[in-house]
Amino acid sequence: GYAEVPQSSFPYGLYSACGGTIFDDGYGCGKCYRVTCTGAKDASRTDCFCDSDTPIVVVQVMDQCPECDATHFDLQELAMDTVVVDGTGGLCGEIAVEFERVDCDYTGNVKIRSKSGTSATWWALHVDDVAGGSGSL
Repeated sequence: GYAEVPQSSFPYGLYSACGGTIFDDGYGCGKCYRVTCTGAKDASRTDCFCDSDTPIVVVQVMDQCPECDATHFDLQELAMDTVVVDGTGGLCGEIAVEFERVDCDYTGNVKIRSKSGTSATWWALHVDDVAGGSGSL
């Protein structure tokens, strides 16, 4: 779950949910994208601006946003605050973005752990730090 997203190593707490095309029935989970803020999605918004110093963020996809458009990124708060002017992340709502798939910047080994909620009657495996290159196992 999100409570276990690394803050001091990749992805540095920067993640996103995404629309169906990018999530790709779960195959997009764990892949990384360079997301560039290009402005407010609604041109009439005068209270939302991309940060001129850091309009780009690399995020890891960690969930699907079922109500979102096919190629929408629902940026986590820290990721949104990185690409917009300080103090406006919560005001912007949707921003217009450009994006491209990039390699995830992992420097350590693959990690395997039990998923949250594992019990004596249900067990699930969580594989971390594998989405470089092809982004799949």
